[in-house]
Amino acid sequence: MLRVAVEHAEAAGVPLLPVEANLCELDCLASSRFDYVICMFSTLGMIEGDGNRLRALEHMRRLLVPGGRLALHVHNVWFNAWLPAGRSWLLRDRLGKWLLRRPGGDRRMHDRGIPNMFMHVFSFGEICGLLRRSGLVLDEVVPLDATCSGPLARPHWLPRLRANGWVLFAHRPM
Repeated sequence: MLRVAVEHAEAAGVPLLPVEANLCELDCLASSRFDYVICMFSTLGMIEGDGNRLRALEHMRRLLVPGGRLALHVHNVWFNAWLPAGRSWLLRDRLGKWLLRRPGGDRRMHDRGIPNMFMHVFSFGEICGLLRRSGLVLDEVVPLDATCSGPLARPHWLPRLRANGWVLFAHRPM
């Protein structure tokens, strides 16, 4: 992907410095360097382990200048209730979380030709807590509709159950 990005940037005459790094280990980048950080397509959910996801968010906060903004997309664990194949997974996942005290939201699935792909899906409270623990302040939440890839229609009607996911906007405090 980096090679393709460099090729497109060169063709457009745009300078680009590609960096290949682990989202949990971004010490190669200087602190307070960016006005904006974008983490889309549920990339945060592809990181295994709550501590690793927190570490990635802490790096994102560290990279932002004071007042800098983060745009983050995650998937909603409860949306599985609306999917025939997701209901049994959701039942097992929630029972394991509540009764056996296992971490919830972790899935392995076959998606877009990728076998055994890891994906963590979040509850709204969980992602808000992770943002808070990382030192970021939540500004805005856009619940997403699965059928049209846009904002959820009637977003005030059970958005934590109906939304496929959210785009969250947060900032690094001054």
